Amino acid sequence: MKKPVKLELEPSNRQLLDDKFETHLLSEINTIDATSVAYWLIEEEDDEAIKRLVEAIRRHPAPAIYLRAIVLLTKNNAKKTNTIDHGADALYKISTFDQATADTLSSDFEGVNQWIERIPNLSDHSDINTSLKVLRFISSRDTELLPVMTTQVHNGYDYPSISAMFEKDDDAVIDTLSFLQKQRLLSPRFITKTHLCSHCNGAFLNFKEVCPDCASEEINPDELIHHFKCAYTGEFSEFVFGDELICPKCDKRLHHIGVDYDKPSIIFRCSQCNHSFQEPEINSTCFSCGRSSKPEDQVLQIINGYSATSIGHNAAIYGLESLFSNILETELNLFTHSAFKDFIKIEISRTTRYKITNSTFVILQFSDLENLYIRLGKRAEEVFSELSAIFKSILRQSDIISARNESIFFIILTETDTAQAKQAIDRLTSGITQLLENNLDYSPEVLTRIEKIDAQLEIDNSLERLLENNVH
Repeated sequence: MKKPVKLELEPSNRQLLDDKFETHLLSEINTIDATSVAYWLIEEEDDEAIKRLVEAIRRHPAPAIYLRAIVLLTKNNAKKTNTIDHGADALYKISTFDQATADTLSSDFEGVNQWIERIPNLSDHSDINTSLKVLRFISSRDTELLPVMTTQVHNGYDYPSISAMFEKDDDAVIDTLSFLQKQRLLSPRFITKTHLCSHCNGAFLNFKEVCPDCASEEINPDELIHHFKCAYTGEFSEFVFGDELICPKCDKRLHHIGVDYDKPSIIFRCSQCNHSFQEPEINSTCFSCGRSSKPEDQVLQIINGYSATSIGHNAAIYGLESLFSNILETELNLFTHSAFKDFIKIEISRTTRYKITNSTFVILQFSDLENLYIRLGKRAEEVFSELSAIFKSILRQSDIISARNESIFFIILTETDTAQAKQAIDRLTSGITQLLENNLDYSPEVLTRIEKIDAQLEIDNSLERLLENNVH
């Protein structure tokens, strides 16, 4: 039977419901049997502590951990920030949280937990793709993901239910949702729209009226007066003589508005250059970057709510197919990882026995493949097909390639020493970089490791060294 589990950053003396709930430190999260967890309990008053716990849960790669509901317990009814309130699945006052409430929540979250259990090989699953994590979260809740207007994020709108999955880049949330929409995995519903700074995508803009001649903000409005009898029109200050209004053209006293005169419009005068005008220019200055722009130059951002489509629900359960790997498999006869290991053993035996030949093992990693997916959108299949053509032009039929995962590829270059292998891989990475720069004005991060195939080669150790040497 599933039960709630309380997580804390450090050991505390807090007694929650007479210690009826299992409690663990965050550092112990990998030792917890996540399949037996009904939901996570967080009892913290400090916003930063809550943020750290929620982020640790949502950024964990195991679906059985990051998809579980989070219940936030507080001492009073004071609301936390929008991000924290909405980032949790439920918010309760500690004094009203009893065993009956806990049992009710277990029942309420049963639908989410049953959805999680539908994921194949759940206990062995590790999701490194944030897009897949977002899709799975939305699908598991079977409800619409809604934005929250907030001053806490750069672009003014947050999706706090999923934002803890991301690092500091606010734009990554919108970009990921847009990518999933373009792949027809999410269905959007218009909520509102917002105007953003054209330089930094900041939502917090100061709109100002400025002089169209010198752009000074020091402008003063004045009413225009039109004298009916002589048809003279001038600024209000021209007509003021003591407590009376007297026409500066004909010296007649103006008594009644609508009878002697009217006020047809407003005129502005600049205190800096003395220029007078009826329509000031509108300008905006961004509070974030300090740069100014005209309203027509600002970025119009549509803010949507999102629900999983039928295709999206299916992909959420069974995983996002690696489009790049699938295309490579079609073009190059991509071998399974187990088959690749067999080829490595054969090549080690062959080169060790005859000692007159060299073959090389290569690891190639697209370290930012997810960003590439997001940038490409609907063009992903087209561009990945062109990337596959580059692979095909460099690799020979005797070479062997396998996908370790969606972003890491293993290659055996037969009858090729390490110097020749470096030349081939340099041509490959150069072709990839040129293609993406021409199509996206984007330089990909492609990491490589080249090793001679001999009896000392351990491909998993080689991969570990590549990843360790390129930790950001």
